[in-house]
Amino acid sequence: PLRDKSPPCVDRIENMTPPPLVLVVEDDKNIREILEFVISTEGFDVKSAADGKSALALIRHGIRPCVVLADLIMPEMDGWQLIEELGKDRQFDDLPVIVMTGVAHLGGVERERPVLRKPFAIEEVIQLISTVCPSPQAVGL
Repeated sequence: PLRDKSPPCVDRIENMTPPPLVLVVEDDKNIREILEFVISTEGFDVKSAADGKSALALIRHGIRPCVVLADLIMPEMDGWQLIEELGKDRQFDDLPVIVMTGVAHLGGVERERPVLRKPFAIEEVIQLISTVCPSPQAVGL
């Protein structure tokens, strides 16, 4: 007789929630790849872009990260411009942006959003992501 119920393994797969998505926006390929690797090993899904323009296109075309890690100084569209463009669209009001920079003085930006100062420890990155994204383990992975 045919089973009218899916095997237990199929039920588990169908009920899994995808891992939280982190968008890394960094023009330095080495830093971008290290961040992708480390963040993914923590169980997060990771997408990346080499500049703000590419990141904005990804977001506008439907990816929904739980956080954006954005370098401030980049070609094409820098992190400041990315933040400004996201701010023009109300649907992104609740999208957290953590800025990454080697710039010593940011003129009060630290009061508005989290800042990772380069060079930073990987633990700092994961800790800041964890403050705004659900733990991958909490979503059933």
